[in-house]
Amino acid sequence: MDENRRNFSRVKFNSVAYLKYQEKQQKVELIDISLKGALITAAENDLTIQKGDPCVFEFRLSDSEIVLSINSLVVYIHDSNLGLKFENIELESMIHLRRLVELNVGNPDQIQKELFFLVTPNK
Repeated sequence: MDENRRNFSRVKFNSVAYLKYQEKQQKVELIDISLKGALITAAENDLTIQKGDPCVFEFRLSDSEIVLSINSLVVYIHDSNLGLKFENIELESMIHLRRLVELNVGNPDQIQKELFFLVTPNK
């Protein structure tokens, strides 16, 4: 997708994470993240998850005990990379996610605009 068409800033954030789906838990690596989704890569190539499948994405903030758990939808699969769209996120997790993205983007005004896109219905 063309970077100029994106409404959400993606930031690099390498972290061990977990993908929970179909009563399974798969260890994955977080590559980048935005307020609306994440790009991850699976360490193992035996993923049985498919595009359109619901899942729960979990990762721990660096040097912290805070774990973000986000209901997601698989929207992209290529080789061992998966794109996730965040579907439902608790308020506390959203606050942490916003701060993570804001610190890495360095532009609070941009993040405020992105939050507007999240809460404004598509026309």
